[in-house]
Amino acid sequence: MEMNENTKLLIEASLDIGALKLNVEKPFLWASGYYMPVYNDNRLFLEQKKYRQM
Repeated sequence: MEMNENTKLLIEASLDIGALKLNVEKPFLWASGYYMPVYNDNRLFLEQKKYRQM
């Protein structure tokens, strides 16, 4: 599957502000009770004015 430009920008921004975190060795505990190797905190986008319009 090929990513479009908007998808690439969103991924780059997520990593830049720390909204997207990956950790295979110590998975994150989600509110659902599942352990996952990925964590996404979209609230961090609200703190960054340049990313609010994405």
